[in-house]
Amino acid sequence: MASVTAAITRDGPPEAIVAIARGGLIPAVLLAHRLGCRDLRTLNITHTTTDAVHADKTRRPVLTGAVAVDGLAGRDVLLVDDIAGSGDTLAHARHLLDHAAGVRRLRTIVLVVNTANWTQRHQAPTYVGHRVEGWVIFPWEQAATCT
Repeated sequence: MASVTAAITRDGPPEAIVAIARGGLIPAVLLAHRLGCRDLRTLNITHTTTDAVHADKTRRPVLTGAVAVDGLAGRDVLLVDDIAGSGDTLAHARHLLDHAAGVRRLRTIVLVVNTANWTQRHQAPTYVGHRVEGWVIFPWEQAATCT
């Protein structure tokens, strides 16, 4: 994460960070601390039917809950997610921020691009931590199940 944080810093710190929930929450919080950005928001977007490995995809990414995009018009925003597979979720979130919120500058970061699923029909993330071919299970996904 240090190398992407350095790249973001060189390009100028964002005025706000928007995490795609749930996967983007942990990396977004880490980035917010490292970049000194206190304006942290969440978009609840899902593109899988469950959290299972190789879960079926919904036809399109689905936005649930309230969208916290008020006050982002004209601002420099960093959009964060854990992984980009097809790129559909990131593209949907990018569209919401560009069109609904009217941000001035939108940069995107993912920890991992799954090259086995990436279709290249969407704009590539601005910053990528790693590229892998296949499914990724992050450490925070292995936490105890809530009962």
